[in-house]
Parts: sequence; structure tokens; C-alpha cells
Amino acid sequence: MKEKMYKFNILFLKIRIDVVNILSLMNIMIFPIYILFRLFVMIVTKEIPVDFLYSEYAFDAYAFVLFLYLHVIAEKMRNIIWSHLFTAIGILFYANLCARFNMYGDFFNSFFLILAFLVSILTMIENGGAPKPKRIRKTRFTFFAYLGYCVIFLEFGKILNDFFDFEGSLFPSYEAVVGIATLCGVILSNKGYNVKWLFWSVRNILCIYFWHFIDNRLPIDDTYVFLLINSVIELIIYVSSENIRMNKKIHEKTKEKNV
Repeated sequence: MKEKMYKFNILFLKIRIDVVNILSLMNIMIFPIYILFRLFVMIVTKEIPVDFLYSEYAFDAYAFVLFLYLHVIAEKMRNIIWSHLFTAIGILFYANLCARFNMYGDFFNSFFLILAFLVSILTMIENGGAPKPKRIRKTRFTFFAYLGYCVIFLEFGKILNDFFDFEGSLFPSYEAVVGIATLCGVILSNKGYNVKWLFWSVRNILCIYFWHFIDNRLPIDDTYVFLLINSVIELIIYVSSENIRMNKKIHEKTKEKNV
């Protein structure tokens, strides 16, 4: 009976991974079609003036869309160097948009992200490739370590909030949280920990929230929805893979006891 339950659990988890992989492929295929369709509708309905499409706002927005789309494709192909490079270029255009719309917090976050990914690219070239995927090992000090991290991040978030507020940013508190999520995402990405997708999801959710209040945002919020779907899918795959690993480990221990 236990053997059957074990096989069923493994099969269910593998099916779940296959399903989310199909959803990921659909997300990649549908997104550019949706963006082009939305742009066409906005022009036809005169929701935006035609001359706006030739402005720097539109150029920066669609350049951001293009490079972040290429980033996701490169990530799916496990080409981490190109993925980081596309992200750095796309975020450069995004930082320009943040400055134009007085979101100075995410402007500074963006330049940190660009710098971190460029350093990561140079490190990967020097080491001959991206770091191998890892999982966070649990120790008896885990609770106290997490507690310490929470205190540090709360203090760091307060400092960021005060700084962004001083600079006149529109959403200082939200952008401070985005800054912390970006910092965690970058550190975990460079170390090869797949739990990074949790922090990228947090960043994407908050960016969707505050960009929703900006007029003439064009496809920025749609792009973050696309990135959120991708990060959630990757997080589900990571959790499912960890569950498969744990099931196999428990099954092996049970078999050893029965022998």
C-alpha cells in the first residue's frame, strides 16, 4: 500500500511539473500576440495619440518589453549568461521610465540590478558557466538565522524607505520592499538557489501594483504580469521537485528499515 502511495505521489508531482511547463510555453507564446493586439486596439480606439508612439516613453517601454521577453526565453533555455544580459539591457530602459515618472526608488533598485547582473555575467564567464542549482540546507540554527535576517531586512527597508521618500519617490515604502526583494533575488540567483523565484514573484507583484496607478504606462504592467506568471511557474516547479526529492528520500529510508 505504501509503495503504491509513493508511486502515486511521484506520478502526481511529475504531472504537475509537466502541466506548469505547458502553461509556461503558452505564456511565452501568447504574450507577444497580446501586446501587439493591445497596441493595435489602443491606436484604433485612439486611446493614445499616434505621435505618442514615437516618443521616448514608448520606445523605452517597448524596448523593456522586448528584452525582458528575451530574458525569459533565455532562462527557459538555461542560458543564464544571455538571460542576465537581456535583463540588464531591458532594466536600463526601465530605469529611464522610472525616472520620468518620479519613481526614484525603483530607479535606484534598477541600477543595482543592472550592476549586480553585469558582475554576475563576468563571474560566470570567468568560472566557465552558471552556478549549479542548489537547495537551502536546514540546520538547527535555521529559526534564529531567519529571525536575524528579518531584523536586518526590516532595518534595511526602513533606511531605503527614508531615502526614497527624501528623494521624492511616488511609492517609497513599496519601492523599499521591492529593493529588498531584488537584493534577495540577486543574491540567491548568483548562488544558484531556486528559491529566488519567491523573491522575484514579490518584486513582480509590487511592480504591477504601483505601475497600475501610472497613466500612459503602455505595456509595463502587462510585462510584469507576464514575468509574475513565469516566476510563479518556476516556483511551482521548484517546490514540486523538492517534494519529489523528499518523497524519494523518505521512501529509501523506509526500505532500509524494512530490510
